[in-house]
Amino acid sequence: MNKNKGQQGERIACDFLLKQGYRILDKNFRIKEGEIDIICSLDKEIIFVEVKTRFSTKYGFAEEAVTPRKIKTIRKVANRYLQTTNSFYSSIRFDVIAIQVIDGIAEINHLKSAY
Repeated sequence: MNKNKGQQGERIACDFLLKQGYRILDKNFRIKEGEIDIICSLDKEIIFVEVKTRFSTKYGFAEEAVTPRKIKTIRKVANRYLQTTNSFYSSIRFDVIAIQVIDGIAEINHLKSAY
């Protein structure tokens, strides 16, 4: 998928999270090992969010693109992020926001504690 479509999906996901009461802490947090799309919080919980966007089902559903290898990378990047912050969080969660855009309308599937 091209970069513009990915960024569009991330904007949709951020808007969705903000409307649900989440606070966006960081976007596209990147280290040499990888990247996390969105880092947000709700109450005292920190949530690392992987956003997957599809404009067709030709290559499967968006959530299917979060592979075990991707999960391992996200966990490593999340650990590095936590090392850089002085904030306290009572728990950590890893979510996936899968966005399927059909005829210009985004359907959002928020998978909480996906892995």
